[in-house]
Amino acid sequence: MVIKHKVLESVAAQLMNGDAVTLEDKKLRIKRVSSGRLRTVQFELNGRRFEAIEQNRNKPSRWGQLAREKH
Repeated sequence: MVIKHKVLESVAAQLMNGDAVTLEDKKLRIKRVSSGRLRTVQFELNGRRFEAIEQNRNKPSRWGQLAREKH
């Protein structure tokens, strides 16, 4: 469980700060959705498919607050 958490943290940090996500020696393309506003990346972890979505820290919403708190 700790390993999965570290992988998810790594994906989130790379998504927020880079142009691509590297996971298990694979470079994953970051895509833009919602008219080019939000960035997403799809990846597999333990045989399950996930999609990470960038959170806008500047939004006054609950999601923005969670992003500011690095959740």
